[in-house]
Amino acid sequence: MKNASKFMIGTGAALLLGSPCVAGPIEDVNKAEDYRYTVEIAKNRPEIEKILGAEFFYNQPDGTYKTRSAYIESTLKDSMTQAERYNVKTEVIGNTAIVQGNAKVLVDLEGKLTPFDLRYLNVWVYRDGRWQLVARQSAPKSD
Repeated sequence: MKNASKFMIGTGAALLLGSPCVAGPIEDVNKAEDYRYTVEIAKNRPEIEKILGAEFFYNQPDGTYKTRSAYIESTLKDSMTQAERYNVKTEVIGNTAIVQGNAKVLVDLEGKLTPFDLRYLNVWVYRDGRWQLVARQSAPKSD
């Protein structure tokens, strides 16, 4: 897996804090996706809160559901140490983006490094000058 520290934090921060779109909406959404992993690995609560819309929810691979606040707390508790997205398809329709793909992540769960290979679907909305994640669903990748 690639080390998530290779993501460009400065570019992502500028994007999420309301800089004008320069590359195009698909590229901007993909930068926001990468930046989400960067701030979750760094446990940067203020940036995580900015990325997630007020209505955010997460349908987890085990079939359970997390609200925005529960997701933030679990992200700060469990340490994701690496993340790599692949086979990603991003589609922008108006101010909404749908991103589907795979992600390999390494998470420290109570002292045990646990790898996950997931299939995911994320829904982003562009508002207030930035992309916000409003819904997420993931499942174990099957071959």
